[in-house]
Amino acid sequence: MRLPTPWRLSVRTKLIVSFVLVLIPTLVLLLWQNRQAMPLRIQGLLTEHAWKAMATGVLVEAAFDSALALAGLLATDPVVQTFDPQRIDPYFERLAALYPEYESIAVWDASGLNVGSVPPYLYSEAAGSRPSIADQDYFQQAMATNRPVVSGVKLGRLIGRPTVIVAVPVRDQSGQPVGVLTVALKLEALQERLIRSGLVVHEAIWLVDPGGRLAFATDRPDLTWEERWVGDFPPVREVIERGGRRLFEALPRPLDGQWLGAFVATPRYRWIVGAMVPVAQALAPFEEAARVTLAVFLGAALLTGLLIYRLASGLVWPIRRLRDHAQALGRGELGQRVEVRTGDELEELGQAFNTMAAQLAQTMGHLRALLDAVDSGILAYDREGDVRLVSRRLGEWFELDPQAVIGQPVTRLIQTVIGPKLAHPERLVAIYDWLRDHPDEVVRDEIVQVRPVFRIFRYHSDPIREDQTIIGRADLFVDITELRRREEEREALGQVAQALVRELTLERVAEVVAAEGQRVLGARAVGVWLFESAQQELRLVAYRGFNAEIAAEVQRFPLSAPMIAAYAARLRQPVEVTDLLQAGPDIVLSRRLAEQAGMRAALAQPLLARGRLVGVLTILLDTPRSFTRRERALIQAFADLCAVAIENARLYEEVRSTLRLREEFLSVAAHELKTPITALRGYVQLLLRQRAALPPESQDLLAAIERQTRRLTRLIEDLLETVSPPARPLRRQVLDLAALTERVLREAVRLSPRHRLLLCRPGPVLVSADPDLLERVLLTLVDNAIRFSPDGGRVEVTISIEGDQAVVAVRDHGLGIPRERQPHVFEPFFEPYPPGTPGYTGVTGLGLYVAKLIVERHGGRIWFTSEEGKGSTFFISLPLASPPAAPA
Repeated sequence: MRLPTPWRLSVRTKLIVSFVLVLIPTLVLLLWQNRQAMPLRIQGLLTEHAWKAMATGVLVEAAFDSALALAGLLATDPVVQTFDPQRIDPYFERLAALYPEYESIAVWDASGLNVGSVPPYLYSEAAGSRPSIADQDYFQQAMATNRPVVSGVKLGRLIGRPTVIVAVPVRDQSGQPVGVLTVALKLEALQERLIRSGLVVHEAIWLVDPGGRLAFATDRPDLTWEERWVGDFPPVREVIERGGRRLFEALPRPLDGQWLGAFVATPRYRWIVGAMVPVAQALAPFEEAARVTLAVFLGAALLTGLLIYRLASGLVWPIRRLRDHAQALGRGELGQRVEVRTGDELEELGQAFNTMAAQLAQTMGHLRALLDAVDSGILAYDREGDVRLVSRRLGEWFELDPQAVIGQPVTRLIQTVIGPKLAHPERLVAIYDWLRDHPDEVVRDEIVQVRPVFRIFRYHSDPIREDQTIIGRADLFVDITELRRREEEREALGQVAQALVRELTLERVAEVVAAEGQRVLGARAVGVWLFESAQQELRLVAYRGFNAEIAAEVQRFPLSAPMIAAYAARLRQPVEVTDLLQAGPDIVLSRRLAEQAGMRAALAQPLLARGRLVGVLTILLDTPRSFTRRERALIQAFADLCAVAIENARLYEEVRSTLRLREEFLSVAAHELKTPITALRGYVQLLLRQRAALPPESQDLLAAIERQTRRLTRLIEDLLETVSPPARPLRRQVLDLAALTERVLREAVRLSPRHRLLLCRPGPVLVSADPDLLERVLLTLVDNAIRFSPDGGRVEVTISIEGDQAVVAVRDHGLGIPRERQPHVFEPFFEPYPPGTPGYTGVTGLGLYVAKLIVERHGGRIWFTSEEGKGSTFFISLPLASPPAAPA
């Protein structure tokens, strides 16, 4: 159909009109598409931040795992289980240099008191007190559950900054908790590590504990403790309540404006990681691109018809190039760039394409750098089982190219690449086959690599979820080879320590040191020399791997001898020789002996106990080489154990000799005193039989003398009882405890008429006991009650039957025993009152100590109750005896 003449238009006009007619709906469509694409862009930003949050969560959980592994290892350490600050503090100081990422390492006893820590000034001797964490929830939970605990955010004791406490129970041999070992993480160190890794560019990373307390925020490092409460922030609250992850956009954040991002809960510890960016900053590139596109598009409307022809002819080629490069970019070829030189929107589109490709490559580079910085292998694959990510570390371990395996089925990777390098490949293949039917399960296992090198991995496989939908899996391979080696070394040192503890004699300790040194250290030969300070000589006391001729030649030599052991003793430092055949003149004798014995490398380790030289341990190898740092550390730890054991053996021999001399002296003194006192007592009893002819004053004096001689006799008998084993077995017989007690009280009334002695007893109370020894116990209790009662005071003795036990209670109404001295009542030479205080008599003895020994020999029990100002009550309980059968 042809238009009327007035409507006929030139070609130029038609082109311009056509262009305008096309331009208007195109412009509308462009604006509409930009508006429709905005939610997708926001969703892409949210997904990107969710991945960043999950990657950060992997780092956080790895840090917690490392802290738990270290705490669990230290909780089983023999040094820690001593609960001795003098041993734990220096031990922890040596460990602190190996673990700078931790603020402190501390051990707490069952009551929550600190018994050792690093830094050591957690314990203040000058202040006379020890810090306590008894009121801390993580301590109470660890003690109550007997399981490791990761605390929420806490204020660090040392730096006053937020920290996380990992608490692991220290268990006794029965597996019950007897204390807690804590490791405090430096959250600022973790935050700095995130920043250095390149993960944080324009984003803000939050780490929130399960209770809603902010551990750190990379964009707000100086928040106060009150400002760190973010539990009411909707995304945080929703993740805490529901788990998983929460994406949000245009949501007001506490303390500032509108943000978008994602919050993700870590799988095991339920901490929340957030990655956020301001809305205006996130959308600025898209809005700017839209404005530029619109401006260019409107500029194109001013072109003439000739330009329309040129544009039409020039559109096909750049569009095809953009298409081809976009497809390559979709295949993962992030290095693709497109060159468009049209000078219009297509060139801008090419530049935007290149910018997008560069940003995507940069983002993937950051993620790759983050994964490469993690000292673990990571393998991620999608729901269909195709590999999407392989970390550089995993590629190094299993000799594979991380980029070449992208898109391959994960089962093929396991069967053909990873599996053949494992000790039991069928085990890992079975795990992946099982996970195919159980995609929502979590797997924890250990796998062993045997090629190209030996490694032990802790294997974790966790599902990756998005809005509760599983979109793939992430497998983590953590190299724990060194950890296992350290555990084996510590176990070996623990066995050595147990072997050394069982031996007390110096010779046996030296033999154990030599034998265990050769076994634990893997040495060709081991020699142990003891230092004799009087002669300034070293004496060989034990050896392994020497022949008799060499042992005789090095049996004894001075510190000035040209021997490696003497050289180390003079320096008080370890001396290492990589090749004895090339040794210098300082150890020329060692070189000659090495030629005879076929030894090449040697290390002489001084044995120092409390800074004092006790001997030298020499380790010899049959090949020339240097000792590794791990071997030197193991030898140092072994030498420390040996030095303490040798010093203890020496002290044991000295103490045993001293105790033997003391017992001989006390035995002779007691026997020499017993004869005159027995004669004196006989004279007094002879005079008392004639008391009627004596004036009353003399009778009182004789009674007092008799009391004191009886007391001296009992004291000598007690002394003999304590310095030697019982001279005779118990002469048991069935006797009436009530009648024996009544006889003792009658004698006490005769000797102390000013006191009132009351007896409350049932009928006959039969026990099987030695009457002489039991009488000594009753005399001791009654005599103590009379001594610490005021004149005219009342002493009450009660006999009762409780179940199958006969119980005697002796009560006085004196001053009572001070609370701080009550734990020492049954110790030798106990005095209940300090000098200069009311009640002090200056009289000490062994009565209660010997009474306890006698009662326990009878299978009974002795105890007391006391209240200051109201008196004391002493109890003894003995098993009842069956009455003799009546004759038939």
